[in-house]
Amino acid sequence: MNPPTIDDIFAQYVPKCQEAIGKYLPRSFSKETLIKIFGEARYAYDQQSATNSLLIPIWDLLDRGGKRWRPVLVTLVAENLGGKEDVVLPAAYLCEIVHNGTLAVDDIEDNSKMRRGKPCLHLIYGVDVAINAGNAMYFLPLVELKELRKNNKVSSDVLVKAYELYSEELTNLHLGQGLDIWWHSGKKKSKCSRVFTNVCL
Repeated sequence: MNPPTIDDIFAQYVPKCQEAIGKYLPRSFSKETLIKIFGEARYAYDQQSATNSLLIPIWDLLDRGGKRWRPVLVTLVAENLGGKEDVVLPAAYLCEIVHNGTLAVDDIEDNSKMRRGKPCLHLIYGVDVAINAGNAMYFLPLVELKELRKNNKVSSDVLVKAYELYSEELTNLHLGQGLDIWWHSGKKKSKCSRVFTNVCL
């Protein structure tokens, strides 16, 4: 029997990842999901405004597709190391949501017009909503890590390590993005030119 091809693997695992994303991230907020994610409100939550400002733009981007190789890779590695699917899938979900959040913000920073065949989020919903939704995608998946601990699926030590790794990688992400912006925008060149001119004069 021939080993599975990359296409076979993706055909098997992408639907699982899609299902996991849909399971962990609602398409509209209910009172229960708002409390789960954001805690008890001092006053009543505005469910519709929360849905319109966060979930609709987030799902607009997610529904456009993408290769989904990050969650597939996480799932494959975890399975081959003996990981449990009910623990692995939230982690796979986490990396895919975060990646899409970086795309939403990157499109604003690069003044991009199109993303996956449609106008970028900031052109549809406005820069303010797109930035906020993109940033929310950095943090919303962390709720599921906390749920894993609450349901005794991971230990406190594992959860702390996951938070530490996530914090380190998100910090590195912003350094890398900062350098990319500085270099491709010409700011590095213009800054160096000013310094060189001042030294020569």
